[in-house]
Amino acid sequence: MAGRMDGHDRAFLSMLARNYGQSLKEIEDVEKEIYDCAEKYGSSIALLETIPGISGMTAVTMVSKLGTNLSMFPTSGHLCSWAGVVPGDNESAGKKKSNRLKKGNPYVKCVIWQCA
Repeated sequence: MAGRMDGHDRAFLSMLARNYGQSLKEIEDVEKEIYDCAEKYGSSIALLETIPGISGMTAVTMVSKLGTNLSMFPTSGHLCSWAGVVPGDNESAGKKKSNRLKKGNPYVKCVIWQCA
């Protein structure tokens, strides 16, 4: 770092470092609670983790939002459509119109995009 630091700069940086450390500890505690709650779905989470791009917290999030019984979705396309990650197919008279993504579950959509 070029320049000089006054006493108040050092005090401020010290306070920020303590705050950062406390925030990391709180995040760790919350993640531990989440994993403890998700323990009973271990087999489903382990199966999801076999998919490339999906790790621990992602699998836990997907199980918490979708559940373990996906029989309401006959195909993977139905699930993707429900999540809103399937582009619209708006075509009329041979002209393609907007292909924006559909509205869907914002949490599942975000997790799927991050994995991709």
